[in-house]
Amino acid sequence: MPDYFEDKPKRHRAFMQDILEDPSRFWTAEETIQWSKQHLEPRFPPGKGIHYTDTGYNLLGLIIESITSKPYHEILHDYIFRPLQMRHSYLSHYSESAVQSEYPVAHVYLNHLKVNVDEYRSFSSFYAGGQAVCTTEDLLLFMKALVENRLVKPEILNAMQNWNKMWPGMEYGYGLMRMRFIPFTQKYLAWGHLGASGAFMLYFPNLDVYAMGSFNQTAYRSKSMNYLFFNVLRKVSKID
Repeated sequence: MPDYFEDKPKRHRAFMQDILEDPSRFWTAEETIQWSKQHLEPRFPPGKGIHYTDTGYNLLGLIIESITSKPYHEILHDYIFRPLQMRHSYLSHYSESAVQSEYPVAHVYLNHLKVNVDEYRSFSSFYAGGQAVCTTEDLLLFMKALVENRLVKPEILNAMQNWNKMWPGMEYGYGLMRMRFIPFTQKYLAWGHLGASGAFMLYFPNLDVYAMGSFNQTAYRSKSMNYLFFNVLRKVSKID
């Protein structure tokens, strides 16, 4: 599947332009999939390659709704947020957190454009592809539960780590990324996920270190990894 968020159509403006120029429009997951079918081409036949796609995640969200007969945001609260006591997490434009944070929701910067994600109704388009709002503390609760097999069974987590090469130093499994910060060494090997806004949620098994954070800036994807390695991991490693 193509990715409606980042793939560029040949005969239409990019999807991001649509949602920025009409911030009051509410997008459903079905509409993002239809937009992808109308303006983008499939990347390759099934099983013949790997490509990160928010279109696929929105489709998975709809599959979850079909199986459970519940809205996706209710599933997040019923199966993840409440059981893990992620009290400050919610699906923006669909639900609210159990406890309101004392801090305001961080803005997202698209290069020089500052976006209030709760006011831009058009950001409803991200849905199951990354619309949840969480604190870093809640992300840590989630990641620890995943690592400790409290979220999914061990055999499912193992299947999710069936890695395929995506880019140099990065592999992708089922909903998980694996990062290799230094070639030919296991010490700084990490798995978890990265975000388009310079966000990261990673576990380093050989250091037993969890790293959560975000720069909330789409121009800082590589900078966030440099910061994590040079300013955090190397210091933690020396302490160890």
